[in-house]
Amino acid sequence: LRVQLSGTNALQLAEVEIMGCVSAQAIIYQHCNYNGNSISLGIGEYPNIANEGLSNNQLSSLRVPAGLQVTLFDNTNFGGSSITFTADDACLINNSFNDLTGSLIIEPIGAGQRAIVSELLLSATFGQMTKVKWYFDQKEDKKVSQYILKHGTSEYEELTTLQVVEATDEIGLGIYDFLHDQPKVGQNFYQVAVQYEDGSIDYPMYGNIMFEENVVSSPINIAPNPARDYLKIDLSNYMDKSFAYQVNSLRGTQLLQGKFESNHDNIVELDLQGIPNGLYVIHLKPDGRRAIALKFVIANDY
Repeated sequence: LRVQLSGTNALQLAEVEIMGCVSAQAIIYQHCNYNGNSISLGIGEYPNIANEGLSNNQLSSLRVPAGLQVTLFDNTNFGGSSITFTADDACLINNSFNDLTGSLIIEPIGAGQRAIVSELLLSATFGQMTKVKWYFDQKEDKKVSQYILKHGTSEYEELTTLQVVEATDEIGLGIYDFLHDQPKVGQNFYQVAVQYEDGSIDYPMYGNIMFEENVVSSPINIAPNPARDYLKIDLSNYMDKSFAYQVNSLRGTQLLQGKFESNHDNIVELDLQGIPNGLYVIHLKPDGRRAIALKFVIANDY
């Protein structure tokens, strides 16, 4: 059966072939046993469930048509823990995922690359940086030469070029990402302009993200600084809180990542062996709170 899908979501498959009789839409419900407010959604990516009409952290049951799978994420923009369903589920309490969903993806079972025409996804990451991710379907007859990523703080002003990214030569779905390490407090607007090999430019991808405040200082101390093989982190003011961490270079290159569980000691130790001398930033994100960014130096000859 060839099914033609349609809808308002920008991340929908243009066409999909599924054997058998398939409904084009999954249905999500506010309460268990398919009660409460409900929404029908077609194949696609939904980075914020609130934009579809159901508040974040309210999904309790769902119906999944044969041939489709639904992946739920506990954060917006497909972050955090996830769980995938290929059949109806009358109550997510049994899956420990009740009232947790912030975003979701609907796709054919076993789908590889989704035939996304274009989409821009923005998400805040450690240290209040912006992760910019976009998808574009490269065509044989009109190939893309590069993507021009632009940024600004007002939708009424011309955006300035932030980065030029060369397009791959591969036909089909291309996935690109960029880490913007200096967004502004307030609204940040991003645009990805597509420049084709014939010189023409299209502007299909546009979005914005809000940063309410700068990263604040925190009663977290690190030592020694400069460090050598190990960095000690004082988490005594955050006992019973789990901590995700990343260590990045000043250019945003990720060198380490991991998590300290909620049963961590007052002082935890991070292994820095193998990281060259230089200036780095460690981003510490306590569960349920904003990320904290602290700079430190590695000097093995100190």
